[in-house]
Amino acid sequence: MYTKTVPKIKFGLIRTLITRGLINETDTSELIKQAKKKKISVLRYILNQQLVDSTSITMTAVEEFGLSYLDLDAIDALQLPLTELTNSLIRKHQILPLFKAQ
Repeated sequence: MYTKTVPKIKFGLIRTLITRGLINETDTSELIKQAKKKKISVLRYILNQQLVDSTSITMTAVEEFGLSYLDLDAIDALQLPLTELTNSLIRKHQILPLFKAQ
């Protein structure tokens, strides 16, 4: 008889997503396996597969770990100093300049 092995995730954001019912604990071993196969984090895999929306993950992290949150939709993109950094640098480090010091 086949029994599915469920990893015991005891801490971290994935555990919190399970606790809040955003992902199913019995699916985690398959999520981990697929993420490893694609050489990405489990969280990135969950987002890429649209299993949980990014806002739910963000707000879970904010509430659970006391992280800061900035809603980029509230910022006028035309006011950002995007010409100060190259696109490749912005993508490589996943950063976004919000202002330029005078």
